Amino acid sequence: MAMMGIIGGLVSAAGSVLGGIAAANQADGQAKAMDIAANEASAVGQRNAIQRQREANYVLSRQRSVAAASGGSASDPTVVDLMAKTGVEGDYQAKSAIYEGDTRRDNLNYQADLTRMQGDQALLSGFIGGATSMINGFSSFRMAGLMPYQPTYAPIYGSGSYFFG
Repeated sequence: MAMMGIIGGLVSAAGSVLGGIAAANQADGQAKAMDIAANEASAVGQRNAIQRQREANYVLSRQRSVAAASGGSASDPTVVDLMAKTGVEGDYQAKSAIYEGDTRRDNLNYQADLTRMQGDQALLSGFIGGATSMINGFSSFRMAGLMPYQPTYAPIYGSGSYFFG
């Protein structure tokens, strides 16, 4: 019957270790997916910036056309001021798109790092749980009297205190 305690402890230890390994592998897979999503988020931000800049250029072109069609000049102070404001707004929109993509990328990279740490913790927990199960299994083997308890030290008496050597 005591042998069943040892076998149970070993099986439980193996289960704990394998569970920790599986959790770590799952966390690593999730982190890799987040890394890919982070790179994609950055690329989307760049593509959005290009699109917003392109739209601003279309508006500038339209402003030039309307100014020329109305008989005015593209160098008219009002037209120049309006076009300058349009250009500044286009740059702002493009930079905002890049910022949004970079922020999303950074958040996903942070989540990936946290997921990797959780996987490492699960792996460590699996090994600790496995060691605990083995110790409990061997303890039940010893408690059954099949393995006598033999201390590795003997008390040394002197001056009323106990010293262990």
